[in-house]
Amino acid sequence: MKTVSDLADAEYVYVTRELCRGRDSTFQIAICERPSGNPTPDFELMSLSDAIEEADNLQKAGRPHGCWMIIEIEEGGEYWRVQEVQTSDGWGPLLYDIAMELVTEKGASFRSDDNGVKPDAIRVWEFYENSRKDVSRKLCHDRKYMARTSLQYAYQKSPATTVERLKELAKWKERSVEICDEE
Repeated sequence: MKTVSDLADAEYVYVTRELCRGRDSTFQIAICERPSGNPTPDFELMSLSDAIEEADNLQKAGRPHGCWMIIEIEEGGEYWRVQEVQTSDGWGPLLYDIAMELVTEKGASFRSDDNGVKPDAIRVWEFYENSRKDVSRKLCHDRKYMARTSLQYAYQKSPATTVERLKELAKWKERSVEICDEE
């Protein structure tokens, strides 16, 4: 499992908060190098699609640090879920920790997608359920899983130690974008 200290000098966590009428609706998180030709890690010069493209290019080139995740709020706002994720070996848990901390900050809980979970992701959720003392969980009664599994729960992580550490190391680049027209 990779941690913040495994990030190379030119690698950053890029977070875009998509807002709809001033309220969070989606978080898009990418871990990648700053774009080539960009002499500074200036997030304003890098769109999320550029960050995802850069992360995908790093993966295709066999580089270990290209990964991204999109999470979205569910109707009602109590839960956020993974919408899409692409990671290199060992980087998924770091993305999940970041996402969980962002969601917990909003007073909500983080859970898996009901539309299918890959085996690697199941292992991450099982690790949260069984081995993480800094993560709390609550049973989601609306889940379709029959057996009691880690996927039946929603999780929170506090304090936000991963995000705090990224900010201390100047590895955190965040912006908000309004995606809905004003009424």
